[in-house]
Amino acid sequence: MKILKLLLAGATLLAPAALLANCSKATAKETVFPASIALPLLAGTHREADCKVDHIFETSERNIECVTIDFPAGMVDADEKDSHAVNLTRQYAEAISAEGWLAEPIGDYIVNFEKPVTDECSIALQLMTWVVDEAKPVEERYFPSARFTLIERHVHVCGEYREISP
Repeated sequence: MKILKLLLAGATLLAPAALLANCSKATAKETVFPASIALPLLAGTHREADCKVDHIFETSERNIECVTIDFPAGMVDADEKDSHAVNLTRQYAEAISAEGWLAEPIGDYIVNFEKPVTDECSIALQLMTWVVDEAKPVEERYFPSARFTLIERHVHVCGEYREISP
């Protein structure tokens, strides 16, 4: 009888710990470039598994991640979607800047970032926002959905090749 009580007490004590361990795994935030930047995904966005951009620009010497924009239910107006995407671009730019990256916006849709690693060199990142023209057939769009393309260079930018100076 004592053994049964001990087993029940042990199970009662261990069950909450197991539950907490499972919850912490479930709430771990997905990030972009987990090995370097570890930028958490914003609410209303998700990582795109198939990030094909080689038909748009040169992809060698770059790590590229794509994040799709999930527009709120009922949002159909093109201008409203564009404004929503620009707002998310600003939020991502603020999150990246908060991690010590220097930002240089190029209009509303592109932000260049550099993070100094020495007095002469930086690592570089670019955030590009693509809002698709849904009036076009899918085969005529650059991408099938609105998304962010984040481009991290493999090599440092140094000297005159730096776009942003600290």
